[in-house]
Amino acid sequence: EAIFGYLTSRNILSASKMAIKNRDFRLAALLSQLGGNDQFFKDRINNQIEHWSQTGLVKLIPKNHLRLYEIMAGNVEASSQGLDWKRALSMHLWYGRYLGEVFVESFNDYEAVRKSSTVPKPWYKEDFEKKPPLSWPDSENEDEIFDIHYHLLKLSVDSTHPLDDAILPRSITPSPLDYRVTWLLHIMLARTLRIRDFIDQGSSADRVTLDFVIQLEVLGLWQWALFVSLFLNEPYIRKIVICELLNRLVSTLPSDQLESIEKFAVDQLKIPHEWIAKAKALYSKYKQEIIDEA
Repeated sequence: EAIFGYLTSRNILSASKMAIKNRDFRLAALLSQLGGNDQFFKDRINNQIEHWSQTGLVKLIPKNHLRLYEIMAGNVEASSQGLDWKRALSMHLWYGRYLGEVFVESFNDYEAVRKSSTVPKPWYKEDFEKKPPLSWPDSENEDEIFDIHYHLLKLSVDSTHPLDDAILPRSITPSPLDYRVTWLLHIMLARTLRIRDFIDQGSSADRVTLDFVIQLEVLGLWQWALFVSLFLNEPYIRKIVICELLNRLVSTLPSDQLESIEKFAVDQLKIPHEWIAKAKALYSKYKQEIIDEA
């Protein structure tokens, strides 16, 4: 079990040392060659396993011991059962394929056995001793929510994988209302790197942006809410959202904080000063302060 644990993290040196410690020198010699991952080595191990099966000797070999030979032969499907999805995928990548083969082959091998082995659950659903507290009940399609790292790998090898499913908040965080990483990933993948965009592009992108703006406003990060609002696609909608933010801003913050954010909005974000003045005038009218309104 200890040797297998080392192999699941590709710590071949420690696995070989453990075999030597157990005085299994033949196994240690074979494990030391596992890093090469060449075809000749795998073929010889496969021939040995086949010989054991034909002669019936395989029944005399402990299962844990035989599992190590299966890994060295490249047969990792059975040995990856029960592992978390990252280790299972890594087993296919490290031992299931030969050096020089593209990553997509290993990923497809994992995909072929994923449903029968281990699903790529988000980090907060892993079997930790102390799981993070979840304040949201599970949704009906909870089994279809996969880890963001899995989705990013899937995006890199599958041109048909939709970005809409890949960067859902629940793939990243326990809260379905936390759009921080979702928004940043969309900006990076769709606008900066131009790798993938939402299916309906503009409307979905604006929805994510608006959700993030609301989140920032609730957290009191007004200046960054204004900044994110600038990424809205439709100019008319962008102006409305920014003006509404300014209306709430001038009626919420004290004058010293308001002055700092106003300077940031005008100097850094290039938001027209007239929009801020209009928001102040509207608030003064609400308070019936005629002089300030003017």
